[in-house]
Amino acid sequence: MQAWVDSISSFNTPSLAQEFHRLRSSLNKLKESKIRLEGSGSHQQPLLKERTNLMRNTGQFLGELETLG
Repeated sequence: MQAWVDSISSFNTPSLAQEFHRLRSSLNKLKESKIRLEGSGSHQQPLLKERTNLMRNTGQFLGELETLG
């Protein structure tokens, strides 16, 4: 146990603090990117639904035309 405590106390504290801040900054950037990506996806969702509806309606219309022809 004492060897473990000694090894921990031998770490350079400023280096650990810098590494912690670097990792936290990277995590925050990843979170911001995720929010932006999710946000951009939410704008596209209604367009995708509309496209799906148009494709379905077009398919139904063409199917009806085939039965008439």
